[in-house]
Amino acid sequence: MSRKKKKPNYNSEKKMEELLRILSEDYGMYDDRVDEFHNPSLNTLAKEYGLNVIKVRIILITAGVYSTEVSRLIYELNSQGLSMSEIAVQTGLSKASINSYLPYHEYAYKLPEVSVDADRSKLYRTRKSCVNHLQTEMPERSLWNAITAFQDYPFHTVGKNLPFIYKLKVGSDGTYNKELIINRRKAPKTLAWSSVRLAFNNVKKMGEIPIVKCAKDIGDIRGISYIYMLFF
Repeated sequence: MSRKKKKPNYNSEKKMEELLRILSEDYGMYDDRVDEFHNPSLNTLAKEYGLNVIKVRIILITAGVYSTEVSRLIYELNSQGLSMSEIAVQTGLSKASINSYLPYHEYAYKLPEVSVDADRSKLYRTRKSCVNHLQTEMPERSLWNAITAFQDYPFHTVGKNLPFIYKLKVGSDGTYNKELIINRRKAPKTLAWSSVRLAFNNVKKMGEIPIVKCAKDIGDIRGISYIYMLFF
């Protein structure tokens, strides 16, 4: 007679501590009364960790690393014992919006069903470092490092906002070929490294803060609509 496998215990408290620690470390501290906004955007963290943007904000508020005029006002009114309806009257916000600014222990939210591990956090920090090097030094090597690091990152096309990711083609010797395979809803598309490099050099010629209103401003280059979003 076979024994039934026991289901692993779901330690919600430990999971919350993990989420709070990792996301707050990767986000940093932000208070709109004293800080300039140099932190990664909530959208960026949400994409990196596969979370909803609102859940990311709640986690950061719970960790005490995200503070804005709205979040402070809602927390103060809630601490005074006002009901959701009363807070809604005073702030003009919907109940759903109010809930999205309260920490987890203040409201009965369901804990996000996601595993945030050290490897994912390490990848985020690697990508962030690559972008910093690319923006400050702009050598071609930094571009290649960034292209390598951002494989499987969820990008979106210009205009129609369709999702796409890319992978680098791997050669027979196990090293990356300088060719990007764009995975779209339809058939995959190949993007040559030479096109990415040409666009990069064109951008550098535009000056320190280039004004690029559309993809074609960078150049009439094959695959420029995808390259534009990688640069963006």
